[in-house]
Amino acid sequence: MAKPFVTIELDRPRRLRYGMNQLASLEDALGVPVSELGNVKMGVKELRLFLWAGLSWEDPSLTLEKVGELADEADLTYLAEKVGEALTAAFGQSKN
Repeated sequence: MAKPFVTIELDRPRRLRYGMNQLASLEDALGVPVSELGNVKMGVKELRLFLWAGLSWEDPSLTLEKVGELADEADLTYLAEKVGEALTAAFGQSKN
């Protein structure tokens, strides 16, 4: 079963999803294992990277620069919330 996605409004409705390939891309780019992604200090570069990774499954032609242009049209808090929702969906809910 595919990982769930979260809809984000950018130039059009797009779908953020963090499957195995997207998480591996984040590990490679940030130099930390997936278990430490929650400890990454989130600046603009990191937010853009998380957006790119989460959008890349549906549109592999996206570049970091293009994602940055798309993100210019949205509020940073909104973007961070959507990334958080999509990461939570990827890892599932705790049973406890």
